[in-house]
Amino acid sequence: MALTNDIKLPSDEELTVPQEITLSTPWLKAVSLYMAKHCENEINEFMLRRKELQDPRATLKEGAAVTACGVDFLRSLKKSVREGNRKAGQLY
Repeated sequence: MALTNDIKLPSDEELTVPQEITLSTPWLKAVSLYMAKHCENEINEFMLRRKELQDPRATLKEGAAVTACGVDFLRSLKKSVREGNRKAGQLY
């Protein structure tokens, strides 16, 4: 798709999400399978809509939902790991 004057590009507000996922590649690869399982519904909806519409600009809302689900998953993972470390520390 060539970029011409009649193509409407999304604004910065449309592209901004409340929080980005800022993990380095090794950490993201380590949790990717678990995150994909946790966010399966959001990912499937995003990919289905993206394939149907053939325009990534039309799926910004679904993409933001996938990002939000990933952030929620990472927060819950961080909380459970912190609790596990605390319990393991009590054993020693």
